[in-house]
Amino acid sequence: MKRMITLLLALVLALSLAACGQKEDNIGGDTAGDQSVDLRAAYEAGIKQVQDELGDNAPVLLEETAVELLNSYYPGLENAKLKQGVFFISPTATSCEVSMVEAESAADAELVRQSFQARVDSMANDTMYPDEAAMWKNCATVTVNGNYVVLEVLPEGCTVPDAFLAKFVDFLLSLCYDGLTDRQRRETHPWTTPRL
Repeated sequence: MKRMITLLLALVLALSLAACGQKEDNIGGDTAGDQSVDLRAAYEAGIKQVQDELGDNAPVLLEETAVELLNSYYPGLENAKLKQGVFFISPTATSCEVSMVEAESAADAELVRQSFQARVDSMANDTMYPDEAAMWKNCATVTVNGNYVVLEVLPEGCTVPDAFLAKFVDFLLSLCYDGLTDRQRRETHPWTTPRL
């Protein structure tokens, strides 16, 4: 009976590690087949990090799904073919914003980048709200990684989560290694370094 349970547990462990290995194929931002980073999960993990750091001062962001509004916020976005996207915008007068997109091709990713950059430029030149314009000038970033494009504007001094900079390596590895000790991580994938 003990052997049967041991074999069953070993099989479950092998299957779970194999599932994590498939997620690592997408680390560079290139997709293999239909594999891609779950942008909603990446956003939720990133915004949790911001909330943990800033506490009550963390920005409140609501998801925007109305196509007409998104097209007005991001001129030219309607011309890009997207696999997925999440758009979180502040409902108040603050300039905090996180938009994450996976485009279908490099050309579409460039269209999204241009659209996001046009938003940053427009908001940075807004003379009606100079404090908010300064936040867009000093704190906004548009990052491209393969077919992924991310626009983030977070309060000054806030540590920007890797997922909000289109760096999905740590996010993907955390999904695979959640609950493992540093030694177990090194034994599973010796080329990775433990987190400090």
